[in-house]
Amino acid sequence: MKNNKWLTEAEKEKINEYFDSFASTIFKQLETYVNKWELSNVSLIDYFSVSCLFYCLSEKYGEVVLKIVPNKFEVKTEINTLLIYQNKCFVKIYDYDLEAGVMLLERIVPGTGLRNLSLERRIEIFCQIFKDLHIKTLENVEFPYYQNWITNMLKFLKEQNEYSRFYFMLLKANEFYLELKKTYPENRLLHGDLHHDNILLGANDNYKVIDPKGVIANPIFDIGRFIHNELTEESSIQKIEFIIKIISKELTVPIVVLNKLLYIDVVLGNCWNIEDGKEIDYYAIEMIEALII
Repeated sequence: MKNNKWLTEAEKEKINEYFDSFASTIFKQLETYVNKWELSNVSLIDYFSVSCLFYCLSEKYGEVVLKIVPNKFEVKTEINTLLIYQNKCFVKIYDYDLEAGVMLLERIVPGTGLRNLSLERRIEIFCQIFKDLHIKTLENVEFPYYQNWITNMLKFLKEQNEYSRFYFMLLKANEFYLELKKTYPENRLLHGDLHHDNILLGANDNYKVIDPKGVIANPIFDIGRFIHNELTEESSIQKIEFIIKIISKELTVPIVVLNKLLYIDVVLGNCWNIEDGKEIDYYAIEMIEALII
């Protein structure tokens, strides 16, 4: 299988354009692990984020996803999270190479996310997943703490004079985090990115969770990202208040706490956008400031 002949020239160009200097490594690892794990029917999944994904067929496991991740720290926490959460609602991990940043995962079919469902149904499924999701981490497995995410970003922003507004917003988010930590001190292993595209419909109408970040905090800190994903330019403050009201009732978390969780997630997410050179979501910023005020 020389020169990754299962990929079209258009697919190769997409990988080259998105991953730039890492593209050559992807091509090499693709060929290595297709052969090593005896995979066939390889096709590129036309969805790029922090990883490159391929649908494959495995003689041993059936339909699978081959995942190649450039960031070695992220792949380590993802693999460890999936291993710890085996037999829960997380996607199965069949094999992996930690050093190479490569995983062989269960393919979830049909694999549709929550975005095309009604608002009420999206909230219902999220709450069902959330209620039985979180377990204690293993003492001998290392994960970052949610506080690390905030602290590291504060250090980064302190040197970015043009983003002083976001530095002070993150200071406020950190105050909210420390305040909530006192009320909700118990730690669990969180997904860390529990939004609409990471909750997929599988067999027998069961939903499964993919792409965990793996971070330690109280389970409530997995709620903000879901609400954050509902913040679009078509959303109104009334819609977000409606969502928060339902989640508050279903998960018995006070509305004022959910407002603060959303604030933390939106601010932290936009600070990551700054770090990665992506666009800032000013609409989401305006919405959370309106909620908090």
